[in-house]
Parts: sequence; C-alpha cells; structure tokens
Amino acid sequence: MKKLIGILIIAVIIGGIYWYTGSRRNASTSTETTPTSLDMEREAFVSDMQIKLDRFREGIEELKKQAAQKTGDARESLETRIEALQGEWENARSQMEKVASAGADQWQSIVESTVSAFDRMKNAFDAAKEELTR
Repeated sequence: MKKLIGILIIAVIIGGIYWYTGSRRNASTSTETTPTSLDMEREAFVSDMQIKLDRFREGIEELKKQAAQKTGDARESLETRIEALQGEWENARSQMEKVASAGADQWQSIVESTVSAFDRMKNAFDAAKEELTR
C-alpha cells in the first residue's frame, strides 16, 4: 500500500511538472506565431501607402510625358516642379519603409511623419499638375 501511494505521489508530481512546462511552452509559442493587431494594422497601412506610391509614380510619369510636349519656360518650370515632386516621392517611399520595419514602440510616431511626407508629395503633385494646365 505504501508503494502504491508513493507511486501515485510521484505520478502526480511528474504530471504536474509536465503540465506546467507544457503550458509554458505552448504560451510562448502562441505569442510568437500569432500576428498582433498592431502587426495587422501596420501591414494594412503599408499596403495602403504602397498603392498610393504606385499611383503617384504613374502620375509623375504622365506629367513627364505632358511636360515633354511643352516648350520654353513652361517646360523648364514644369520639369523643375517634377524634379521636386520626385524628391518628395522618394522621401515618402523612405518613410513608408521605416514604418514597415519599425518596432511597436516607435511605429506610431513614424506613421505621423509618413502621413506628413505623403501630404507634401500630394501638394507637390497638385502644384505640378496645376502648372501643366496654365
């Protein structure tokens, strides 16, 4: 009888140890493989910004084609605006890449500067487009 009780106690202890270490193992694995809402939010933001970048790049190419048809000062002025616009596009692309690789603690502040960079790019694009219509 004492042997049976001893075996049961050892079995309970081993079972408890297995349960404790197993649940700890599963807990650490689940947090590493499951994307967080922050990760999903960041992915959606980057995807949206990439689409906007692609559209602006297409718009810049169209502006270049239209500028090539202009002559004289109008062409020169428009080409200058397009150069500035390309610089803003590069800045926005760079900011977007920072968001994609930023840690959770810093990505929100980078998002704000990225949105600002996209706003500047849009303003530069609108100014170049307006000059084209003159």
